[in-house]
Amino acid sequence: MTASTPAERLRASLEAAKQRAELEQGRPLAWDEHEAELIDRLADAADRRALLQRLFTAEAKGQQRARELAALSSEIRQLDRLTSTFLGRVLAGLKPETAPTFTQKRAATAANARWRAEFRKRAEERSV
Repeated sequence: MTASTPAERLRASLEAAKQRAELEQGRPLAWDEHEAELIDRLADAADRRALLQRLFTAEAKGQQRARELAALSSEIRQLDRLTSTFLGRVLAGLKPETAPTFTQKRAATAANARWRAEFRKRAEERSV
């Protein structure tokens, strides 16, 4: 069955991406609650964008009111930005975990050293 609405196409595309990630990582993956909520919002936004695009096209062919065209165009841009943000969050969950870089390890070591020094200082203050 072919997906017909923008939301259905988006969901099918995300499922395909998840299946590719499963094959690459060699383990089953599942959307967590947060990702599932983002996917629902993405699907709603996809359908809303399609509706706004139809309204924009009809207005451009019809009366061509500048204010209406600007408002619809603005809404479409906002939905595009929102969609790309949410999509990035969802797809980030499909990437395999990577080992920390040398810089990240060095920063973590320095932070731990600072915390240990602070912990010792506080312990000495309590014992005095």
